[in-house]
Amino acid sequence: MIRAVGSAVTRSYETSLFPGTLIHFSSGIIFGLIYLYIFQMLQLNYLSSFLIAGGIIGLAHGFAFSFIMVILAEHHPVDRFQNAGFQVAIAHFVAHIVYGVLVGLVAGFFSVNVGG
Repeated sequence: MIRAVGSAVTRSYETSLFPGTLIHFSSGIIFGLIYLYIFQMLQLNYLSSFLIAGGIIGLAHGFAFSFIMVILAEHHPVDRFQNAGFQVAIAHFVAHIVYGVLVGLVAGFFSVNVGG
């Protein structure tokens, strides 16, 4: 995924690692903050509620991203990333759910309730 994101910017597989890593991790931080904001709006109090909310948000995030990824992949500037089929979409879908649960775990563990 990192190389696919990076090569979408650089248009070259060989020069894609650094920008792809930067974009992917930056996006992860930004989306983590969005998840925390949603947790705050939901006024969660228990670790289990953070885990469930994170999983549900990750499910929605993963569904939307997987759908968009499959559509946009055919226009990718590097040929090797133009075939994002069902298996790739499912892998990203599941990874986003895991991401959401992990954000929920960290937020719940540290009792992140911004403004609460």
